[in-house]
Amino acid sequence: MATSEADPDTALGDTSACSLDVAADLAEAGDFQGAIPMLRAATHNPHPAKAWEMLSQCLTAVDDHIAALDAATSAVAADPGWHVTLRTLGRCRLNLGDLEGAAAALSAACRGAGPSGDEESRADLEHVGRLLQRRVGHAIGIPGLVLANTAGEGPSGLVWDAGRVLAAWLVQAYAPWVERAGAAGAGCGPGGCRLDEILHCCRREKQGTLRPGCGVSCDASLCGDPSASGHTHRCRVSERSDPADSDHAPKTVVPNCTPTSPRNAANLLQHVTLLELGSGTGVVGLSAACLGARVTLTDLPEAAAALRANAAANRALVERGGGSVAVRPLAWQEAEGSAVAAEGYDLVLGADLVYNDAGLGALEAALRALFCGGPRERRPSAFLYAHKARHPGLDVGLVRMLDGVGLWHEVLARQPQDKVTIYLCTECAVVDDASLEGATRLGCLLFQRSKRTVSPLRAS
Repeated sequence: MATSEADPDTALGDTSACSLDVAADLAEAGDFQGAIPMLRAATHNPHPAKAWEMLSQCLTAVDDHIAALDAATSAVAADPGWHVTLRTLGRCRLNLGDLEGAAAALSAACRGAGPSGDEESRADLEHVGRLLQRRVGHAIGIPGLVLANTAGEGPSGLVWDAGRVLAAWLVQAYAPWVERAGAAGAGCGPGGCRLDEILHCCRREKQGTLRPGCGVSCDASLCGDPSASGHTHRCRVSERSDPADSDHAPKTVVPNCTPTSPRNAANLLQHVTLLELGSGTGVVGLSAACLGARVTLTDLPEAAAALRANAAANRALVERGGGSVAVRPLAWQEAEGSAVAAEGYDLVLGADLVYNDAGLGALEAALRALFCGGPRERRPSAFLYAHKARHPGLDVGLVRMLDGVGLWHEVLARQPQDKVTIYLCTECAVVDDASLEGATRLGCLLFQRSKRTVSPLRAS
């Protein structure tokens, strides 16, 4: 009887199938260490996707998450269209904190499952989505803040570095739940605000020991232009003269005010009206609203729907903080004469608004509409802007654009890791004391502004 030689691939496949069955039984019994070497051996068969996927699960069970990720990656490489391997890859990425990577893999798993769907992958994807929405809130110090982070919807659907840095700075400076050094209501942490310093500075200004600046010389480290030495920028005050001789006289005279009891610095944002330009996800404006501000979020009409969704998702959190949020569409080139610009605000916020020269021109149009048009008493007191350094030409262009609008600008804070600088831009110098923390300098401005109407810091 003639016999044929056995196909080696078939024989190997039979052996591998047997090994997989035994390994599966061991894993079901909780003997992951016993299953792992058998699964490693099975990965050498011609179709190893299942072995790699099972190995990844066992490695996860013994908390070897890096090796589990490697195994899951190999499983997907062996069978890119199998939704089970994609789901396992997503879970491995989640275990290592890679939320974006987990979301991408789980989304692919849902698509790969076809019309019948994959309930496990969908449930995991929803879980990752909730974590993504809350991650920024935890990072900036408002754990309950929920933000949709939708990379597929263009720049407005992402939380950019500058927005995160500016929101975190506001929280660190003014949030009542942030513990600061010193006595209650008067201390400050890094970038924190000292109310006693604010009141002291305001009293000094009323007494005439502080005056708005009229002459400035450029500090190249601030404007980013090493060739600008001696060039006049509104970067740093270098001379003082009588305010009557300056085109940048203060908007208000600050009356003396001495509260009878310490107040928390967070009161400085209570009831302050803020306009955020180019809000995107709204992370900066929503953070300010959680601190008690009355905020108007603006962006292009096509981004307004997502912005309203984020505002609605955080309504209860904002109300608990004493603030409010409104969403308005606004194209910067059309800001002049618009209802939004005519409403009047205490402070304008922005983060990472420009990427090129065209963006600078559009932003200039918006700032001119806000700071150069309408009755002076309705113009904002300042523009608080977080700038992401991308290339020197854009950085210098930003400084020159602010000059053209007629705004002083000083650095309140830097985040070198993310290449983000926070600028306070005003029509006049706020306080001639470089030793003050940035939050205190902004606090002086908000305190001055509040004296026009009813001060949230008035004495008890």
